[in-house]
Amino acid sequence: MSLKLNEEQLRAVTGPPGPALVLAGPGSGKTTVIVARLIFLLKSGVSPEQILVLTYTKAAAKQMQERFKRAVADEMNRGTKLSNRYFNVSFGTIHACLYHILCKYSKISFKILPVKQKYAFLKYQLKQYAKGYSTSEETVKCLAEDITNWRVKLMMEESRGGIHNDNSETELKRQTGKPFETQTGLPFESFKLIAEAYLEYSKSSDYLDFDDIIIRTYELFLNRPEVLTQVRNDFRYFLVDEYQDISPLQEKVLEMMVGNPACVFAVGDDDQSIYGFRGSDPACMKRFSAMFKGTRIYKLGANYRCGEQIVECAAKVIEENKNRFKKELKSVARVEGKVRILEFQNQQEQAEFIASEIAKKLHGEMQDRKLQPEDFCVLFRAHILAGPVAEALSKYKVPSKSEGIIPTIYEAFCVRLVLSYMEAAEQMNNTGRCETKLLLRIMNCPERGITRDFVNRDAVDLKQWVCEMEHLPEMKVEAENLIRELRIIYSLPPALAMDFVLDAAGVRAWLVRENLRAVKEKDADFELLSEVRLQASSFMSFRAFKVFIKEQVLALKDANAGKANDSGNGQGNSAGSGCVQLQTLHACKGLEYNYVYIIDVEEGVIPYSHATTPEAIEEERRLLYVGMTRARYGLTISSVKMRLGKEQEVCRFLKVLK
Repeated sequence: MSLKLNEEQLRAVTGPPGPALVLAGPGSGKTTVIVARLIFLLKSGVSPEQILVLTYTKAAAKQMQERFKRAVADEMNRGTKLSNRYFNVSFGTIHACLYHILCKYSKISFKILPVKQKYAFLKYQLKQYAKGYSTSEETVKCLAEDITNWRVKLMMEESRGGIHNDNSETELKRQTGKPFETQTGLPFESFKLIAEAYLEYSKSSDYLDFDDIIIRTYELFLNRPEVLTQVRNDFRYFLVDEYQDISPLQEKVLEMMVGNPACVFAVGDDDQSIYGFRGSDPACMKRFSAMFKGTRIYKLGANYRCGEQIVECAAKVIEENKNRFKKELKSVARVEGKVRILEFQNQQEQAEFIASEIAKKLHGEMQDRKLQPEDFCVLFRAHILAGPVAEALSKYKVPSKSEGIIPTIYEAFCVRLVLSYMEAAEQMNNTGRCETKLLLRIMNCPERGITRDFVNRDAVDLKQWVCEMEHLPEMKVEAENLIRELRIIYSLPPALAMDFVLDAAGVRAWLVRENLRAVKEKDADFELLSEVRLQASSFMSFRAFKVFIKEQVLALKDANAGKANDSGNGQGNSAGSGCVQLQTLHACKGLEYNYVYIIDVEEGVIPYSHATTPEAIEEERRLLYVGMTRARYGLTISSVKMRLGKEQEVCRFLKVLK
């Protein structure tokens, strides 16, 4: 075999037919093992048309197929009796594979519901059934994941003879032993109304989403056993990548497809199971042996990616988890892999250190001409945390790219409202006029009873605006009070002006009254305002503060625009992208970088404040482990002592490294 394999890999690749579970640690060459297993099966006389390779992303499927084609070509060049026919092995995501089966045997070309359309519908439903809750992209995304998790739980309980025609929280709790918890914090009844409205919409519009594909295929196999028999005849050998990410329902469908005798070769790592919010469960790795009798288990512990110190530290962290297969991890990369654990006073100091260090390594006194921006990656729990780093990198002229949109705190409703008061005050002082959009934004926040009847121009002359209310004395008094407040706001430095808007003008009390969201989201609003006030305290004029805000927004715009090709979801980094990568810990799995910085590793962030069960804490530890094992040569884990005036506690997971 032309692929170079170590003893552990060779044992797995050349194992006998039947069920096999390969526990592949980070950097252990799982893609190489899957490709080598394919070559081994083909050389053993297995028909390529009867082999199905399942992955979890299009990028992974494409990369796997390309690696396989190169391996077959190498074998042919070496004189091995393989031919172009061997390229007929089927590769695809689990959703794509089941979609084709569903269309083929239902004789219907189903339409896939576009994600944007799905999110737009859910956003509308949030406004209908959960007034006052956030409708941000992140909230809508979490809501969609909650609906997936809910549907899977209900379906699995039904398959066990449990729930029937009762989607209530009480019944679900009775059957599963615990309540259904949403990431969004929505009351269950509100969540249920939205979820059922979405299911009705999906059904009535003849669209399938990714959940429908799995559920409909499951029902097809149950109701039409002849279809399942045909699928089993079509595919006799299954190779599954990233098995730890499988959901219970996907697991059930795979079990049905594989049948008996089972020829399934699954590769995964329970220590890298980080998608619990999508329904994945690391226990699926242990269920594999019970599901497929006679399973052989192979362990790949050699790490070809990370330096010795990185592997040692990552192993110490993950060994604290109880619900896992025990593994012996060792680095064979022959590099030190230095690990640093740093603590900074605040986020700005943290961002300044990281940006200046990267800049020095690229073009400063520490310059290493072999390094490029794409050799560096900054990892974080949520996009909102990336703002200071993106801004600092921009300051040092280091290009950066985010795989998702890094939100700016200035876009938050509460922040925009306060800044709009300050902008309106400046416009009134300079011109006596105020832009219509600004006036409409502030005039009834808090309630003043001022109607829109007198606001029908691009910009409003405020004196004339008041005069037009002569026949409405109560409204006129409110308008005059607003103008008086704007004069006071303009006379104050930015930080004190914010205090006046929030307290004297009544905006803080109004936000509390109007905000019907969970307490945690109300707290988040005021934390954002506190952060902006902290920034404002460095300026004596609103004009100077506006320039600062514009610079921060432009820095984030550059990072979000990317100025480079998307890093994708496959293995390896985006070589040649020319940008420092800014990624969430959830998005980095499967990728690798020379130098990795994991920021804001503090209690409440990692582990997340809402991770309260032992299972949730273990997933949080796995999330940090995944981030740590992305680094080849250098890993920096940092935390801050103070965030928005509150003292922070270093992440409990790091105590084993002290």
